[in-house]
Amino acid sequence: MTALRSLIVEDSDNNRELIARLLTDHCPDVEVVGEAADLESAERLIYEQQPDLVFLDIQINHSTSFELLEKLAEKSELHFSIIFITAHTDSEYAMRAIEFAALDYITKPIEPERLCAAVKKAKEKQKQPGIEQLSAFLYNLQQGPQSGKRQLAIHMPKGIIELEIVDNILYFEADGPVCYFYLLNGQRLPSTKYLGHYRQLLLNDPSFFQISSKVVINRNHVKRYDHKDLIVMLKNGTKLSCSRRGGQDLKKLLKNEGEMSSFFNIRDYLKNLMGS
Repeated sequence: MTALRSLIVEDSDNNRELIARLLTDHCPDVEVVGEAADLESAERLIYEQQPDLVFLDIQINHSTSFELLEKLAEKSELHFSIIFITAHTDSEYAMRAIEFAALDYITKPIEPERLCAAVKKAKEKQKQPGIEQLSAFLYNLQQGPQSGKRQLAIHMPKGIIELEIVDNILYFEADGPVCYFYLLNGQRLPSTKYLGHYRQLLLNDPSFFQISSKVVINRNHVKRYDHKDLIVMLKNGTKLSCSRRGGQDLKKLLKNEGEMSSFFNIRDYLKNLMGS
């Protein structure tokens, strides 16, 4: 079995030693071919060693490892898998972006079981190190946490990961252990992840709203809501049923947004009136 040629990029001497020791003790299919404590050394080692896998700390001294990834992407040198090393102090936005692109990470303090599980995943996709996912991750970081242009990684059967633009998702629906995504182009994509996984990823995106225990809609594609029958109609004619609780919450949200819109319209009218 061919060993994974790996680099450890971590600014803490103790953490680098710990990761190297854990890999030696628990992951015999990993060969550590280099270590770096700063981004410059890491970049040089990546060019020299051409690793299969890089253990990459998010915070490196006073910078982030994202700067290194962006530089490598510009030179088309993202040819390896990544396991991010994160701390509880790392930004929630960065963590959500990692999960959004279905990249893997381990959290400090590092546990051997979690490390081995991450290495196993990297080994399974050694022939396809997820370059598209890395590119999507960097792209999403630039777009911002609520941009509809972000690319969401949808886990499909047989290990396939489909990257889909958030704006193109009409809604997603749970069906037993499977979750289906319904897209603007008429496609229906099955996912092996449960609905709650994606709901959590989209938690801070106001465009997405859960109307029942099984359905999350993209409000940008809603045409009307009939509260009497608890029916949401999408712009493409699709009708979706709300639960009683989901319908009440949706009605309240739309009412509050309508009142806010009216407030701004009146404010703008008065400002224009006073200025004329």
